Amino acid sequence: MTNENKSQAKQAAGREAAKSPAKVREDEKKAAPQSPREAAKEAAGKNGDKAKEAPAKASERIAKDPPAAKSFSRARSRSPRNGKNEEGKINGTAAKETITSNEKQDPPSSSITTISAHCGLQGERDSMEDEHVAIDLSYESYEFLDLKATRTRPLKLYAIFDGHCGKECAQYAGKNLGPKVKEKLGKFNRKGAELTVQHVLCFALEDLDREFMETHTKSESGCTAVVCLVDTHEKVIYCANVGDSRAIIGRSNSHLALTRDQDGDNPTELRRVEGSGGTIDEEGYVNDTVNMTRSLGDRSGKFTMDENGFFSRNFAIVSSPEVRHIQITDTHQFLILACDGLFEPGVFTSPQLTTRARHLIHETVAEPRKKAHCELTANQLKSVCKTLCQEAITKGSCDNVSVLIVLLTQ
Repeated sequence: MTNENKSQAKQAAGREAAKSPAKVREDEKKAAPQSPREAAKEAAGKNGDKAKEAPAKASERIAKDPPAAKSFSRARSRSPRNGKNEEGKINGTAAKETITSNEKQDPPSSSITTISAHCGLQGERDSMEDEHVAIDLSYESYEFLDLKATRTRPLKLYAIFDGHCGKECAQYAGKNLGPKVKEKLGKFNRKGAELTVQHVLCFALEDLDREFMETHTKSESGCTAVVCLVDTHEKVIYCANVGDSRAIIGRSNSHLALTRDQDGDNPTELRRVEGSGGTIDEEGYVNDTVNMTRSLGDRSGKFTMDENGFFSRNFAIVSSPEVRHIQITDTHQFLILACDGLFEPGVFTSPQLTTRARHLIHETVAEPRKKAHCELTANQLKSVCKTLCQEAITKGSCDNVSVLIVLLTQ
């Protein structure tokens, strides 16, 4: 070894000796072979670092591709009945494709359309005192009352008012029912109100009764009221009844009564009238005023003064309706609203009127029910209503007769 080489070796040895003990141990550790346990520990650490990086990379992808993130959220929220389990493994793209598929598979009968027509004929009365309502009530939803509506699926309002002792009350009710119901819907459509559509219809009809008596102080007229609010989007009917007019659903092979007559033959009403201090005579007249236990108007039967001179409202005759709520099904073909003139003895029963209406509808068009519904026009339906009214008078009805039919197309 030359002197130069010996000098370089001594310098290297000096540098090695100058290392700290800790550094020496570290270098020795790197040079030493790893035990199996240490190798596994190091591999786990590296995998953990990769896992931490994954969410950040996923977030970057979602930020760059918002539609995929939105599709993922919608797919998670859809019901399992549509063929997608919420816990299924989906990524953004797959979720978007699944939603498109499910939307195409939604049944077309998730809402209904309606066609309506009305006919009223004067019987042996001195004048025609009946009124009716058939309107699009609202194109806006009332979310806190669970009512939905759109421009193509509005809330519909139908009603028949059978007047007596004059036409003023029926006319007032027909003119003001729509605005009054809409007013109440707007008033109670708020979070925390804890009121229902049934409350709305009760309050609306009670208000009409009171306001009519306040504004028509010399009138003794009154009327019945059978009212149906139809949510065509959610396929729901709310039916409110005051008096003895009727609402009936025509089913495929039968009928469904939505109302019950409120008169002295109704045991529940009889108990209520007697409990309130009212009287019902042999001819069924309540407080010697009208032959029904609920009505709008009829002021003379709704107030009394006792033998001690105390004046008060008599609640034998009330204006508060009975309200029924039903879900429209595939078997429900049409809705009938009719005054009591069609149900006099020897004229029609509810099943008979429904059967006759169904037969006339099928006669009007030769095609099966579903196609018939699509092709039947309002004028054709009006002829069905007119035939029912004419047949009621021919069968011996002495009263005015009114019929309103609403086809429920799904």
